[in-house]
Amino acid sequence: MEIQVLIGIIISDGTLEKRGNTRFHFTQSDKHKEFFFMVYDIFKKYCTDNIVSSPKSRMINTKTYLCYTFTTKQLPCFNEYYDMFNPLGVKVVPKTIETYLTPLALAFWIMGDGSKQNEGLHLNTYGLKLEDINLLVDALNKN
Repeated sequence: MEIQVLIGIIISDGTLEKRGNTRFHFTQSDKHKEFFFMVYDIFKKYCTDNIVSSPKSRMINTKTYLCYTFTTKQLPCFNEYYDMFNPLGVKVVPKTIETYLTPLALAFWIMGDGSKQNEGLHLNTYGLKLEDINLLVDALNKN
């Protein structure tokens, strides 16, 4: 389950940082704190002393938001996913995403970066290259 959640969060707002081993970093606005704490509860065993930052102000464009953040310890169990999603140090969608984009991963991607648009669903992919978006579209169509 954790792997599926990790995949969905990485596709959306999560980041992996490698310094020796890899750590998982996740931030959400106070508006989505229930979702933040659901993700935190899944990964808190990988954190030092179950640390979650108090909400801090963060400016995005010209708006200020209160945000919660947690970061796991640097652990070898996250290295595989860093290598998949950041092979050259920049986030990409791995060519094997079809294998990992399960219904649970999709649910966490939607909760992290999805929104209702009229009668449909919008999945934010603004930070991704067209090649990566096409990999995701193919995986969604196949799965």
